[in-house]
Amino acid sequence: VLVPILVDVELVREVTLSGPREIRNLRNGDRVELAYRLFNAGNGPDTLLIDAQGPTGWVAKAEPNGVIVVPARRAQEIVVRVIVPPTSSIGDYAMQLFIRDVASGEAVATTYTTLGLTGRGGSAAGLILRSTLAGTTTSS
Repeated sequence: VLVPILVDVELVREVTLSGPREIRNLRNGDRVELAYRLFNAGNGPDTLLIDAQGPTGWVAKAEPNGVIVVPARRAQEIVVRVIVPPTSSIGDYAMQLFIRDVASGEAVATTYTTLGLTGRGGSAAGLILRSTLAGTTTSS
């Protein structure tokens, strides 16, 4: 006996966040724009809070900043403007971009971008920027 089961899913939530491409040979004092892509793959709009946190002493500002509404199946570009402090030394730093659900306050997507001031291996000294980890959440 086959019994059909009908499932009516009212709301599917799925948000993905992808980070910027690698950027090389930046210098102390440079101003950099990091482009992130936020995609709402769910079937309803999501109201999200955007929060960029730069390394200690670095200026990092996201646009749009604060609360945004992303319609279903639409992408939203988030640009984070970063200023590399003139006093930065060789080493690795982490810039974080958090996307939180406004209603629950829970993180729905997070990316960590590594900022490393380099001058090793015969390469030109400069900042290498890599997106090292991106997270995605799905719920229904």
